[in-house]
Amino acid sequence: MVGAEGKPCFVEKPMARIYDECKQMVKVFFDNSLPLFVAYYRRAQARFIRARDIVNTHIGEVTSIHVRYLSRKHIDQSKKEIGWRVDCEESGGGLFMDMASHTLDILDFIFGPLSRVYGDAVLAGSVEDINVETVVGVTFRTPKNVVGSCLWNFVAAVDDDVLDIMGTEGRLTMSIFGKEPPVLHIPGENGTVSRQVTAPFPKYVHQPLVQTICDELRGVGDTKCPAPGYAARRTARVMDIILRKYYKDRTDEFWRRPQMWDTSVNDK
Repeated sequence: MVGAEGKPCFVEKPMARIYDECKQMVKVFFDNSLPLFVAYYRRAQARFIRARDIVNTHIGEVTSIHVRYLSRKHIDQSKKEIGWRVDCEESGGGLFMDMASHTLDILDFIFGPLSRVYGDAVLAGSVEDINVETVVGVTFRTPKNVVGSCLWNFVAAVDDDVLDIMGTEGRLTMSIFGKEPPVLHIPGENGTVSRQVTAPFPKYVHQPLVQTICDELRGVGDTKCPAPGYAARRTARVMDIILRKYYKDRTDEFWRRPQMWDTSVNDK
């Protein structure tokens, strides 16, 4: 393993298939006093840095958080076309692992570690040759006791991607996977005023995060990469909690026992 050989490492997200594998990785690098970086590159993009600043300064007390991601992926693409992302042994689950990991990590970035997480996953949409989850719903709380909800539907008739953060003095809306800046909505005497927030999108999506890694390794100022292994480990734990019921536990090699997964349309 790279950490055991005394080298820093930059790994793809979601870092590993399950939380236990993530814990093992973080421990090896910690024991060897080495940095482990994970490719949650949105943490270094201006869109999300500005979103976090606005949430903390412009919309008052945050009172609710809603995420909605709808996609035609399982309708428009075959299992072969989607590839490893729906191979449970390779990915740890379905498209949820690949796509929702970014969203859950951004929620952690903006609000801090999520708690009271409850998830429900189903195999919906009559997708041929697929036995992993296709629709996932989640509720959670933030460290400031804000209630949030998320829905990922990969068998939807339409595409949609919305993060909606409501406060006592305003509201912030944006996509997770788009390029457009966040939009700040402030109520006024003549109705709500909405304006886009300045947040340029990088030419290369990974570049801002990779720059922080290079700067940290070279000792440039006090730069620290915003996507360390221990933060990605938190997201892995949340995803395990969300999918635990569907896979009938995630502390073993559950990909070897698909006959035990909750793939029935009926509640057992």
